[in-house]
Amino acid sequence: MNFGSLANFAGQLASNYNPNNNNNNTNNNNNNNNVSSNNKSQNNNTSQQTGLAIDTLLSLLPQEQQKTQKDKVFDAIGPLVKAMSPKWGDVIIGILKNVEFSKLLPLAQDTKELEKVVKEEELKLEKNEKMSEKSIELRESELQKELLELKEARLKKELEELRAQKNL
Repeated sequence: MNFGSLANFAGQLASNYNPNNNNNNTNNNNNNNNVSSNNKSQNNNTSQQTGLAIDTLLSLLPQEQQKTQKDKVFDAIGPLVKAMSPKWGDVIIGILKNVEFSKLLPLAQDTKELEKVVKEEELKLEKNEKMSEKSIELRESELQKELLELKEARLKKELEELRAQKNL
């Protein structure tokens, strides 16, 4: 699929779309005459405009179709993410599902970019896991200390009771 021409189409569609104006067809015909000159001047900004144009186009689609497009991207990148990160693949996919659709497209098109994102997320998850393990170890240590203090207090109380019985 050629995303550049899709972006141009989406950009034209978005610039012509006005729900309060019934003259969209007239605007569309006027803008179509300028498409080839616009295409030449927009080459430098294609990737940035692609995301914006696709988001615009998708925002005009019903919610079910928007979801379908995002699901198609995950159908493509899901197995790659799981292969790149067997331990964290499902978690990373869950994180990516909260990312804007326009930011997912470059990941679906560029494996190196996807790999970079997966590695970054893996590092964050590993760091969180280590911090979590340290927190658990710290809490465990605190609980053991409390337990020893409670045992000591109970034993002191028992000792006092025994001494009191002895003195009777």
